[in-house]
Amino acid sequence: ITPSSASDGSGSGLTITPYYIELDQNATSFASADFNSGWTNNAWTKSSLNANEAQAVRTKAKDNVGNESSWVNPSPVYKYTLADTPGAPTLVTVGSSAMDITIDTNSNSSITEYAIAVSFDNWLNTKYVQVDGTLGSAGGSAVWQTLASWGSPSRVTGLNSLYTYKVKIKARNNNQTETDFSAESQLGSLNQAPSVIINSAAQTQNGTQYVTINYTLTDAEANTCSLLNYEYSTDNSTWQT
Repeated sequence: ITPSSASDGSGSGLTITPYYIELDQNATSFASADFNSGWTNNAWTKSSLNANEAQAVRTKAKDNVGNESSWVNPSPVYKYTLADTPGAPTLVTVGSSAMDITIDTNSNSSITEYAIAVSFDNWLNTKYVQVDGTLGSAGGSAVWQTLASWGSPSRVTGLNSLYTYKVKIKARNNNQTETDFSAESQLGSLNQAPSVIINSAAQTQNGTQYVTINYTLTDAEANTCSLLNYEYSTDNSTWQT
């Protein structure tokens, strides 16, 4: 907090520490001081304030003979502290075309807004999650919402099950000052093809043309799956359906 220069109408001059600054935490109008600078000669830095929270300020000055000015408020009387950069989001697959994104707020206040960036080509193209949970067009503008509006988690739909998606989050405070992006999180292709394992193949019985094959189908997403087609060969060279 840096006071503007003060003048002394009495002609006695200002002291070497002419400014006194008070700060009212989490306030948009000054009511009472939570912190003060004491008499200081220039700027005052107050650390350890909460992220994205309004801080109301007032200041006064004094001259060499101890005369003090009235309190003066800046315009506007308050400013918001910066938001903290979010943590890496948590991603969870939902079916074959959606994922849930949980934003790590990193202790930001509830009024903090977030934008969710998504890419399936390693950030050659960036798309932002829209209010309705779909992805916007490549290179489109960020969409900002609070955590309460996004939801926790926030579901993103209309995805391609064959793509690997990367997601990163940025935040902004109520003065519209943005943070850097969070570390990215990655979600592999949303739905893998099932695998089949042949457990055993019995020999044909005399006088028959049939063979029994025991197999196991496994699906990583626990989807219902069935044997769609198969091929067989009697010489391991020529295969028939």
